[in-house]
Amino acid sequence: MKVRSRLFGGGAALAAMVTVLAGCSSSETVDEMPDVVTTVVTETATDTTAAPTTSGSDDGDGSSTPPTETITVVAVGRDGQPRDGWTVESGAGGQVNCDPMTPSASAVSDDIYECSPNAAGAHTCWATPASATELLCGTDPWQKTLRQMTSNVALSPVSKPAAPRPWAVELADGVRCTLRHGGAWGGRSDGYLGAYGCDGENNTVLTKGQDVFDESGPQWTVKVGPLGANDEDFPPPETVGVLRAYFAGAQNQS
Repeated sequence: MKVRSRLFGGGAALAAMVTVLAGCSSSETVDEMPDVVTTVVTETATDTTAAPTTSGSDDGDGSSTPPTETITVVAVGRDGQPRDGWTVESGAGGQVNCDPMTPSASAVSDDIYECSPNAAGAHTCWATPASATELLCGTDPWQKTLRQMTSNVALSPVSKPAAPRPWAVELADGVRCTLRHGGAWGGRSDGYLGAYGCDGENNTVLTKGQDVFDESGPQWTVKVGPLGANDEDFPPPETVGVLRAYFAGAQNQS
């Protein structure tokens, strides 16, 4: 899997991968990718951490910086039902525009959709085989809630993007951030723009020149700082490590 480390560009090799299948309990290690660990867990992804095959980087004081884990979230099974731990919100949803068929920017499997308008939040949506138009859409990987949406057209197969962008990330300081999907976010005099919005914080993951993630080390890093008026001055953004990056996937068809 090629992962996009830029807002619209290509990415580097993954340091570690965790595939989350909420209803399973077995685990396996992927041999062909020496820096990748695949772990199957039964509950929330953040409750289980895979033991990486790499030792991370030495911080110089004897401690080790853990490599970034990439986690594939499978919220809906082949039968179109939420997997264990995921639920459908009562009364949530509505009709969304899925024409033309567009893959979710964070999909690492085929047939995961993104529909408009942005305000509907239908950016990570799984189809249900019982209906040609029904979707179950997730807001983020942590709440484990889905909203039932209805496409304005019959759904047709869609291929995963060549270079998916993380659906959400957990930073080394504990802050959680989700991918930006349009909207007016303000700016800064130094030219940085918002790439991921962070819950409960007056900070965002920033991008400049389209770079978002620095993947040069085992643990990815990002630039974090506030946004304001387009010409507002702020201190230089802070460099923060990324503990986990989440993507959206489908249940294995085998």
